Amino acid sequence: MCREGQAEAVRLLLSCGAEVDREDTRGRTPLFLSVSGQHLEAARSLLEAGARLDREDQEGNCIWQLARKPDLLNLVAEFS
Repeated sequence: MCREGQAEAVRLLLSCGAEVDREDTRGRTPLFLSVSGQHLEAARSLLEAGARLDREDQEGNCIWQLARKPDLLNLVAEFS
């Protein structure tokens, strides 16, 4: 859902108490998935809910390395 950019579903799950920084088996959080998919609104929802930017996945990738669109880079910078 985060990787597909379904921002409304992300907001719904967060409002129901979903863990914002829950990692998958590769150490990726929902923020990693939304940023790697270049989905601005899903990433914004996660950051507004307190998602951490200082994480690395098991491959050593960080959020800054995954963001490619200027708007997404600006969003990440805003929350840094």
